[in-house]
Amino acid sequence: ALMNDQGQRISGAGGVQCDSRGTPVAYVSTDGTQSFNFDVTLELVKTSDAVTSGTLVQSQTEFGIGVFGHEGIGSPNHIAYAGNVILHQVTCSVSPKNLTVNLGDFPVSDFMSVGFLSSPAQTFNITVNCDTTVQPELKITSANGYETAFEGVIKLTKQTGMARGVGVRMLFDDHIATFDSYVNTQSQAVANETLDIPFQVRYEQTSDVVTPGPANTVATITLAYK
Repeated sequence: ALMNDQGQRISGAGGVQCDSRGTPVAYVSTDGTQSFNFDVTLELVKTSDAVTSGTLVQSQTEFGIGVFGHEGIGSPNHIAYAGNVILHQVTCSVSPKNLTVNLGDFPVSDFMSVGFLSSPAQTFNITVNCDTTVQPELKITSANGYETAFEGVIKLTKQTGMARGVGVRMLFDDHIATFDSYVNTQSQAVANETLDIPFQVRYEQTSDVVTPGPANTVATITLAYK
């Protein structure tokens, strides 16, 4: 795929009626000459679970460049790429595989207003070790769902007699967690070195009224790397 200098993937290209105005490569000049110049990036897109090494052939990576709605202007121009794709096998280990974090017991009287955070926060690390230097990325999910009005807050697990009016706030790499999408870690995992990815959790008051009871939650942290 081709990307413009804004980091947007060019869409609408190909076929007889090529219209990529939604994500243009560039714009023509305003001096009446309709000249143009541009910077683009070729992006390799994984389209299958199985990836193998191979050669990029120019005939397979050729893009025609022209001015929309003006047949013949710019049409002789094209850009193509050639090269080799070499697949590197990377192995990473992650620990712990499972972890229980005790947030502590707090009296209801501590929770005086919406947004109150229990103290102290509880911290833990996810440890990553890879045989090749990679950029890890993590995705945090929870079947419990999230308190949409409160950043980084996971809903409590539903159970008999459960507490109400609080959720569990999570920080990842010293930033409020985002959910259901991959986020790069602040540091790379250097080959054969240990990377500790810090997490912090605590209760956050989400309602004017807090009732006592079990206040548990669950989350899944998925590691990917590139």
